[in-house]
Amino acid sequence: MQHGLSCAVSIQPFVPIGIDALVQALLRPGADESASEAAYHIVRAHVELQRVRTIRAELLASLDPRGEAAIFQQLLGLDHYERVARARRRRAAKSYDASAGATPDE
Repeated sequence: MQHGLSCAVSIQPFVPIGIDALVQALLRPGADESASEAAYHIVRAHVELQRVRTIRAELLASLDPRGEAAIFQQLLGLDHYERVARARRRRAAKSYDASAGATPDE
């Protein structure tokens, strides 16, 4: 089973309401272009994280109790993609906070 996480795909199956609606929900009133861009990156990273988690759940559901080395290797690979997606979301959130003049503790 190839998970396809290294390829860009449409996020539509993972975001039923649309990416623009999610970005708008994150934006504070009067947000500038940099805040809008940061909110977009937060949404994209979050959707990517959801995508990784969905694929992991599918792999775990198909796991043979006797164990298959290939599936275990794929699960280990998913950990990498999840760490990358979490880091992207964290960086985007920091960028968003900085563009709005907020401190990370707010």
